[in-house]
Amino acid sequence: MGVTASGGRLPTLTLQRTETVTHDFEVTDREGSVSGVQAKWQAWGEAKTKTVLAGAEKQPKTLKKTYPSEAEAKAAAEAHWAALQRSQMSLRLSLARGRADVVAGQTFRVAGFRPELDAVEWWVHEVTHAVDGSGGYTTSLSAESAAPEEP
Repeated sequence: MGVTASGGRLPTLTLQRTETVTHDFEVTDREGSVSGVQAKWQAWGEAKTKTVLAGAEKQPKTLKKTYPSEAEAKAAAEAHWAALQRSQMSLRLSLARGRADVVAGQTFRVAGFRPELDAVEWWVHEVTHAVDGSGGYTTSLSAESAAPEEP
């Protein structure tokens, strides 16, 4: 998740429904979805290609690239798995008034929407701050459901 310049975690914001002009919510169909991500790496000492897995073995997605080490393959698999988990729900909001404190990589919660939206911690994927010709300042953002924290 997002971090400050000093390395601390960005604060989790709360956005009220009354702050929004429009919103759009989508749930990715989980039927037939992948259960994990596999990444290949070259075991040079054994002249073999091996795999590492993030998630479960039931129906994994396999990354195309072969990584030079087990550590790099594991990091890639975990990053792709986290991205897949995040992208299972998406939310787009247009705020009536600009919020300069909303930045990409930050987490937030919403309040005043449906309970299933209010219960989710969201991750800002993309944010746009705009000033129109009359001096009005607005913020629009795209978000994904945040990946669960690592244990």
